[in-house]
Amino acid sequence: MNTTELREVFRDFIDESDTTFFSDADVARYLSLGYDQFRSRVCEHDLSIYKVRTTFTPTTPEFDLATQDITDSAGAPQRALGSAATAGFRLYKIVRLYFQSSGSTFPGQFLKPVSSREQVYSPDYLTSKFCLEGTEFIFAAQFGGTLTFEYVPYHNVDFAAAAAFIDDLGQFHDLIALYAARYYAIADVGVNNALERKIAFREKQLEDYLTSGRQATANLYVTYTNPDFIT
Repeated sequence: MNTTELREVFRDFIDESDTTFFSDADVARYLSLGYDQFRSRVCEHDLSIYKVRTTFTPTTPEFDLATQDITDSAGAPQRALGSAATAGFRLYKIVRLYFQSSGSTFPGQFLKPVSSREQVYSPDYLTSKFCLEGTEFIFAAQFGGTLTFEYVPYHNVDFAAAAAFIDDLGQFHDLIALYAARYYAIADVGVNNALERKIAFREKQLEDYLTSGRQATANLYVTYTNPDFIT
């Protein structure tokens, strides 16, 4: 679905065609809320769908995403957090950080995420640790190269736009409208049992697709993953 089609589906779900009572701006706002929830649900199973790849070169053991730029895949500077965060690049979930191998486009060393500055600085043999504290990356050592930073940003879809692209999960976009209808039901009459049953049914279908449908034969194989991957 595109944004125009989704607006029509949402109005069908809430049975409200009167734009003087529920305006197009209201529809766009509720669909944006629904899409936030949809993306969150997708990310529970597959972070790669909304992942963006950026780079940055830290010159100290701390790098502030609210005041320092990262570089997108087109070479343009972007800001990931703070009041000046770039639309479409505001950080939602970190996927991974890694160095690229010298003279190669392949990952060389993956940095290991930990939950606090204390763990970053704890005395052990790992110098490839990091955490996100507020808006700052905290590293266990000062690195001399460029890091690749893959993460999921918040969405930048304008649901008031005409026939705009949303994402590649079009067969499940009715869930966006269903989530938006849930917000509408809360504001209108409360819990809608039929709506909740439909959401649960479609969420299960989405989960099945994300865990097996995109790579249908992947679960037939067992592959060892080296947690200390370095090339």
